[in-house]
Amino acid sequence: YVKMSYYKITRKETNKSKKERKVAAVRNFRVSRDYIGNSSYSANVIWCNTFEECIDAVRTGKADIT
Repeated sequence: YVKMSYYKITRKETNKSKKERKVAAVRNFRVSRDYIGNSSYSANVIWCNTFEECIDAVRTGKADIT
């Protein structure tokens, strides 16, 4: 049994609906794949290699949430 905490990091300026948002997710992280696969985000995923790349994608506007 493992307990983990997760946080969403979003762009302050985004007014997009959940279906329109671009999501940055870590490619080889099982929790990311499972969450994306079970949500409406699956069509708008930007796969990154690290958490830092995900945060950078949000910071630069390439993604709306991570």
